[in-house]
Amino acid sequence: MPLASFGALSRSIACLVRDSSSRSTNGLTCVELGLQGVPFQRQVPVTLDYKGHLVGESRVDLLVAGRLVVELKAVDALAPIHGVQIRS
Repeated sequence: MPLASFGALSRSIACLVRDSSSRSTNGLTCVELGLQGVPFQRQVPVTLDYKGHLVGESRVDLLVAGRLVVELKAVDALAPIHGVQIRS
């Protein structure tokens, strides 16, 4: 799926789940990705390394096609902390 198509997909899902939780958004996104034949993994564990030292562990909401990390949010508006999460 081209990145532009994923953007259209996310806007469509956002309209459907405007008042829903991120769990619902995640589920709808996974259904749509599956229907379109796009490979994805949910809640993928990742390790956080700094200069060769393990400093933590986390999970990403979705890993699409083994290359695109997707963190889903169900919020009224984006806050500065969301930008920090994207960069981390």
